[in-house]
Amino acid sequence: MKAIPHSLALAFVLSLVHLSSLHAQAPAVDICLVTVDTSSTHNIVVWEKPSTTAIDSFLVYRMFSDSTYQQVGAVAYDSLSVFHDYDAAADPNVAPHRYKLATLDTAGVVSAQSDYHQTMHLTVSTAGDMLWSWYKIENASNPVTTFNCYRDDDGTGSFQLINTLTGTEQEWNDGDIDLYPNARYVVDVDWNISCSPSRENVNTTRSNLDERVAAPSGIEEAVLEKVLVYPNPSNGPIHVQIPSEVNPTAYVLWSELGAVSYGESLTQYLRGNQVTIDIPSVAAGLYLLEIQTPVGSITKKVLVR
Repeated sequence: MKAIPHSLALAFVLSLVHLSSLHAQAPAVDICLVTVDTSSTHNIVVWEKPSTTAIDSFLVYRMFSDSTYQQVGAVAYDSLSVFHDYDAAADPNVAPHRYKLATLDTAGVVSAQSDYHQTMHLTVSTAGDMLWSWYKIENASNPVTTFNCYRDDDGTGSFQLINTLTGTEQEWNDGDIDLYPNARYVVDVDWNISCSPSRENVNTTRSNLDERVAAPSGIEEAVLEKVLVYPNPSNGPIHVQIPSEVNPTAYVLWSELGAVSYGESLTQYLRGNQVTIDIPSVAAGLYLLEIQTPVGSITKKVLVR
């Protein structure tokens, strides 16, 4: 077999390199913001579309309970750069959710995933305590300048601004809650993030809508209010005062992403006494402390510093 001249082989390799250079790999794209829709039914992911012919589509990923990110959607390049996550597993009224973004290029190559953005989650107690999780961006500082608290007095959709707090706060008590038994609440932010997803501008994020928490089945609301958790916020042990009317069987500390961070069975002799929980090595943030009883569970919010 006649050998191919070295010069021809080199020319062939160079031609392949040239052809491959004609295909530019799609760039990675960051999420601009995530938010909850105005009706509090689902989450929305927003990004800005780069000007390129290399992107076929955008791939959206959500963090699941096992801390892995799985693809939950795809949006074509020529579509509005917004993804609506209607999956029941991403209910914004249950917990906050984290999202990442990647691009698929015209040759079928997927880019690296972006840093995550996490939605805000609001809960309101029967006493009017509003607690919300911070908006989080991976590898970035807190972007929020102020949090704005709104109340819909009669549940008809007419929200009025009732307080504004700094971007480092996560709680506020509405002392007027008893005047509005049908009220709903929502929190949004002021910040310097502004997105242009092709056909509309978005410049804020909002939490889910929440109503005051009803007493668990089998536990009177007056008894529920006697369960005290302190100090709150806490960077050390948490003390839980259990009234004599409650027979606790266990407690579970849930993270704001719905994962069990800590738990322990309790004996009946604790009825009417104080339970001390030594906070394990958990990250700072908002947690739900679920106190389990034979007739229902009592849930209290705890901020860990």
